[in-house]
Amino acid sequence: LQKMSRIIQTMLFIYFMEYFEENSEMRDSTAYLLASGIALCSLFECFVSSSVVHYFMRCGMQWQAATVGLLYRKALRLSNNAMAATTSGHVIDLVAQDADKLDWIVWEFHSIWLGPLHAIIILTILYTQIGASAFSCIAIIVLIWPLQILFANKIAYYRKLNYLFQDSRVTIISDMISGMRVIKMYCWEKSFGRLVNDIRK
Repeated sequence: LQKMSRIIQTMLFIYFMEYFEENSEMRDSTAYLLASGIALCSLFECFVSSSVVHYFMRCGMQWQAATVGLLYRKALRLSNNAMAATTSGHVIDLVAQDADKLDWIVWEFHSIWLGPLHAIIILTILYTQIGASAFSCIAIIVLIWPLQILFANKIAYYRKLNYLFQDSRVTIISDMISGMRVIKMYCWEKSFGRLVNDIRK
């Protein structure tokens, strides 16, 4: 509804601009109605946006809490072999990073079907205003697709590397915290500090 109100507001604004053209045959009452419609769309968007933000944040937090609960339940049921193969840093990354992405999924999920619908509506509006030149934007988008795919693959690759380094760093820090007494007893603070700094680099 929020997206549709913006599109309707844009269409009303296009018709409203015809009132200021020379030799315009639009009546004053029609212009007032269009201006009122633009204001009502803005007011409607304000009320709807707050409700949508509250609903999406609530759903995202519920999904995140449920996922963290499932991870915790699964961690308690791991066998000894699985516990030996799983590091604490990996579990912390699942809770802190992957589960946190559920908020983003809730926000962007509707773009799967809203994106093509908005593209069709906006393309129709552009076609009625500027004619066949509106299809040039589609050609530009098609030409940009290979670059978007390339950049997306690069981002995924570097993000995967970041997760690997972050996993090792969290694992070492967790081991340091659990064995802090031994580190203090043998005065290994500087050695472990250099190790953590090397991983961060």
